[in-house]
Amino acid sequence: MINQESINWDQLSMILGEEGEPVDEELADLFRDFVDDAAQRLVQLSSLDPVSDPDGVAHEAHKIRGAALSFGFAQFASILETVETRVLELTPEEIGRLLDAARETFERSRDLVGRRYAYLAPVS
Repeated sequence: MINQESINWDQLSMILGEEGEPVDEELADLFRDFVDDAAQRLVQLSSLDPVSDPDGVAHEAHKIRGAALSFGFAQFASILETVETRVLELTPEEIGRLLDAARETFERSRDLVGRRYAYLAPVS
């Protein structure tokens, strides 16, 4: 279950500022780009076969994880690190479950950020 500690708020506030501070639209756009890119990359990562392309899986998980850490998505990044570093020892089913958890954690983290920074709330 995701909670407030799932996000490194100190890291995120270095980029977006503290609650109530004026909005820096360029940085807000950077965050939105991260969200869009991470969602697309998760789809791409899920389409890769960990048996025939473990390096591709590890590489893609690494790229997403780096961006996630930059924006304070700590729990999401932790799941991706497990995929990245253990791709050769996990079964495809285990990787699939981890990617499902990553997707759920990403979406909940995004929503949690949107509750703190209303201008970043996902548009339904």
